[in-house]
Amino acid sequence: MTADGAPFRPSGVLRVDAQLVSKPVATPSRPLHSAGLEASEEAMGNDLSAWIGVVLWSQALALAAAATAWAASTWGRAQAWLAGVPVVTVLGLTVTDQVALLLPNLM
Repeated sequence: MTADGAPFRPSGVLRVDAQLVSKPVATPSRPLHSAGLEASEEAMGNDLSAWIGVVLWSQALALAAAATAWAASTWGRAQAWLAGVPVVTVLGLTVTDQVALLLPNLM
């Protein structure tokens, strides 16, 4: 199963059916059915609980950006960049990671 449509904007699900031509391999006895999956694990599903992380990490990012701006006026630009850029970068990547959870899972 994979996404169908334009890159980074899927519009549907592409399912492939195949025929086994070799000897089958033994598998665990637990069959996987779509009824047993969470909504976020279904095709084109997303994790809506990630909004909490997006909001909280975005607030931390805004605070770090404000602290870096304050440090630039207090300490000087070079010192503020040295202390603030790594923190803002890590928080920006963390926010991006949380936003990625909101995207459809077959992208």
